Amino acid sequence: MYLKAFAYGVVGDLGLQWFNKNTDKGKDWGLNTYFSQWTPTQAVFNAGILTTAVLFTHNLIHEPTPESLFLWGAVWDVWFRTQRTMTSLDGYYSHLNFIESILWAGFPASLMAFF
Repeated sequence: MYLKAFAYGVVGDLGLQWFNKNTDKGKDWGLNTYFSQWTPTQAVFNAGILTTAVLFTHNLIHEPTPESLFLWGAVWDVWFRTQRTMTSLDGYYSHLNFIESILWAGFPASLMAFF
């Protein structure tokens, strides 16, 4: 289960890297700072570890459902935003308001329930 969550993060990050590099819209998301600070391999591992952490913290409490995984993705997003856990994401967080970043964290997290 955790290996699938890690793989999910890796695939999602590879998609974001491609989108950020190959489209004009991707450059507007505030991720340039993040992707310039981390190598592609480091960024992939960051994403894999984070998705695994979301699933792990969730499983400490109960079985995964899309709604509960959404909530945990949102909790982790708020933590990263307010505590500035990764300063390389400052551009991303300054580009998106609180609700938008929660949606962009919660929705993909909720999809892990379908593994």
